[in-house]
Amino acid sequence: MPDMRAPLRGSSGRRHDAAFTLVEVLIALLVLTLCLFLALGLHLQQRRILSRLAAQGEALRALEGTIEALRAGAIPLESETVPAPFATDAHGLVVTVVVTGTDVSALFDVKAEARFVVAGEPRRRGLETLIWAPPP
Repeated sequence: MPDMRAPLRGSSGRRHDAAFTLVEVLIALLVLTLCLFLALGLHLQQRRILSRLAAQGEALRALEGTIEALRAGAIPLESETVPAPFATDAHGLVVTVVVTGTDVSALFDVKAEARFVVAGEPRRRGLETLIWAPPP
């Protein structure tokens, strides 16, 4: 009967250890480091993405507020740069409105464009609609 306390030996007579070799540990550390650097890059990009999304949301709200103010008659239905409170100064946000007549009487084509800056990069968002305004 073989001795159960004797170390395991393969067919070549060498002992089989259950531990990791130095090369395996180094490769595992290399893979872990690579994963950490990729995660760090995503984390750093997250701030820029959130800032851009916040600025785009603010621009969209300013565009919608401007269009609703035009429909309600709070802003005259003419081409102009819209002043505050419909366009705030955050991110250098400026809303311009271009109003053109259509073939139908008292129906106007309105194009509103928001220009803003995020992380030094200029951006634009636009909105186009038709507004009916009764003749004065």
